[in-house]
Amino acid sequence: MLRRVGDRIQLSAALSNLGYSAMMAGDFATAAPLLDEAAAAGEEVQDARLLPFHLVNRGLLHAFEGEDRQAASDLARALVLCRESGQALPVSEGLTGLAAVTVRRGDSKLAARLSGAADAHRLFEAVSVPERQLQEHVIASARASGAETYWQKEWTAGNSLTFDQALSLGLDAAAVVSRTA
Repeated sequence: MLRRVGDRIQLSAALSNLGYSAMMAGDFATAAPLLDEAAAAGEEVQDARLLPFHLVNRGLLHAFEGEDRQAASDLARALVLCRESGQALPVSEGLTGLAAVTVRRGDSKLAARLSGAADAHRLFEAVSVPERQLQEHVIASARASGAETYWQKEWTAGNSLTFDQALSLGLDAAAVVSRTA
């Protein structure tokens, strides 16, 4: 119906929500085209309110699928938009997605710092299902394999970052992934 009436903003929101739900259920094949279309519609109408969410959702999906370069690209773009708009809500998920990518790339210290920054800038106590799944299935392995003291030290450093510093950390991490992927 939204396609028929041409409401691209509401269509992008609906598609992103459906894609996010599919991703939470582990149905990545269903989530991918929905999140792709949501991001495309958000870009088309230049909706600065919703586009960061669409990009974070698609970036998290890429992180789950091990597509590190695509994850870093989407998450970096989302963080740039959050910086420009001051929108904070999707930042913690974006930083967690980047932490998962950096774990896979062998940089547990950066993952710890990104995790601390994500926790510091989460607006609600509840952690989203995809974020929790990345923490439990990817990030926890780095924490368990590293000395608790270095993990806690790096996490604390990330947790003390300002909003802008946390965004810069995430953007720097995404740039490294993009260069080395």
